[in-house]
Amino acid sequence: MSPGQVMFRAVCARLGLDPDARGTLTKVVDEGRIRNLFICHSQISKWASGQAHPSRRKLRQFEEAFGFRLVTTWEVA
Repeated sequence: MSPGQVMFRAVCARLGLDPDARGTLTKVVDEGRIRNLFICHSQISKWASGQAHPSRRKLRQFEEAFGFRLVTTWEVA
């Protein structure tokens, strides 16, 4: 999964939303605006689908606003 996909799923988990349900993108955008995050539906849609990645600054803003931390790990087989 891309960082944007993981971030979207983390936000959904914090809000108790199904990431695949109809209307979830709109709810995430609305909640982000309430929390003073300047985002739009198309940004969230691209992040959620893996077509684009949030900047580090935007990722940190989401982490702070929604109370999660994105951690990346690698394992060598």
